[in-house]
Amino acid sequence: MGLIFTHILRLMGASEIIATDVLDWRLEWSKRYGANHVINATNQDVVKVVGELTNADMVDFAVDAAGQVESLATAALLPKVGGRLFVFGMPHYEQQLFPWYHVFRHNIQINTCVGPECGPFFQTAADMVLDERCKALVDMVTPVMPWAKAPEAFEMYANFAKDSLKLTLEL
Repeated sequence: MGLIFTHILRLMGASEIIATDVLDWRLEWSKRYGANHVINATNQDVVKVVGELTNADMVDFAVDAAGQVESLATAALLPKVGGRLFVFGMPHYEQQLFPWYHVFRHNIQINTCVGPECGPFFQTAADMVLDERCKALVDMVTPVMPWAKAPEAFEMYANFAKDSLKLTLEL
């Protein structure tokens, strides 16, 4: 989902896109989809690097597509004062640590979206597919494998095999 957000944000006119991930090969894909800068969260301090890239201003809009405890807590520290945090990745726990004090003190607006409440955006998404603005996302459907190789495909996906972005099984 992060790559899709990168592409859509570029299409919608974002001038600077900073992508984070824990896998270098996915960061390379982020560049293909419009990221100006990439940060490997495994070996770089995301908040520090974003601060350096923005001259400590931070970002207008941050998206967490992963839903991991660490990614959500980090994403909450990235918007500038009055900025926005969009949480698309479903948090994995009913309760988890979150930097609420920082969010309140910086007046960060949080929006979430999952399930039926995404409905109002469906027409926009459909229009983007129909007028081919999202045509580049087809490259993300890798690899395409026969149904007989389903166990191998699931193993690749589970182990984050290189370029196994949106695995497709053919019947």
